[in-house]
Amino acid sequence: MVKKNKDKEALLLQSFEILKTNLEDNESKIQEIIAKIAKINTSLAIEMWKFVLTNGESMIKKDGYSFTSGMLYQLERKIGNEEVIIILNENNDILEYVYGKSNSIYASYIWDALKYGYLELAEKMYVLVKKNRYKEESLSSIVEEICESFANEFEYIHDVDEDEDEENNEEDELRANEVASILLKWVSALKNKEAKARISVTLIDYI
Repeated sequence: MVKKNKDKEALLLQSFEILKTNLEDNESKIQEIIAKIAKINTSLAIEMWKFVLTNGESMIKKDGYSFTSGMLYQLERKIGNEEVIIILNENNDILEYVYGKSNSIYASYIWDALKYGYLELAEKMYVLVKKNRYKEESLSSIVEEICESFANEFEYIHDVDEDEDEENNEEDELRANEVASILLKWVSALKNKEAKARISVTLIDYI
């Protein structure tokens, strides 16, 4: 199996070396190569990803899906959600491109950072998105989506359950309150009154 993986890695790398000379025409296949490499050799995939981000910066600002949010999704499929968050947490240069320069932003990964306890990372992502002048979605819609994910995750806390484990429930409440305090800070900075009104309903149990 090790040899087979090494052979796969060599073939994928060979294809990458050819296709990387024309990032624009080969973006979907390059995305596929990096995701497949990640399953075999994550550190190599990270270096390849950094190459396309650096050399495809002008593309990313106009049509960044393949190398940013789409790449996150493909990596998630190959190596899992939390591993993707760890990559973002350990590589500030990737984070800067994906959330600070791309027009394509996936709010779900900001929620994942919060969910897995990477609160400082989530704050960095938010700041980058807020400053990102290329993003297609508004900041309010991105924050609103994150708040909806949060509410869905912790909805059970506020439901009546006579058989619930009080100790576990207290831990979950503490975690929910910690995340909610971050979200409420983000919401307070929004200028869209309608979005703030909708989010107030979503987060009513934490206001």
